[in-house]
Amino acid sequence: SLKGLSEGMTSIAKKSFELDYGSILNLLHVEIDDMALTTLAHFYDPPLRCFTFQDFQLAPTLEEFAKILGCNLEDHEPYVGLGEEPPMKEIAKALHLTSDEVSSWLEDKKNDRKGVSKGFSR
Repeated sequence: SLKGLSEGMTSIAKKSFELDYGSILNLLHVEIDDMALTTLAHFYDPPLRCFTFQDFQLAPTLEEFAKILGCNLEDHEPYVGLGEEPPMKEIAKALHLTSDEVSSWLEDKKNDRKGVSKGFSR
């Protein structure tokens, strides 16, 4: 079992694993309510990777995943390797707008990036 394998790891191996993957080994020692897990499994939607109920969907946020894995989001960019940013002209064309209109929505964000302001969605 995974629990047995984790208990057989040396302290150095555990520390190395934790540096690479966070504290997910601790999840092996969490007590689980089998009935609750069985019930929740009926509502899990694999393609969406969330729980789908009658009128809402439930999925962990990035912050909740970070807490579970013991990661600090401030030290890491949550999304890496997404490729180059599309040119403003392509974004404008996809939205059937001018480049000036799209540029007016953007504001400076962290890490020398631009993003859509919160007020835009209102």
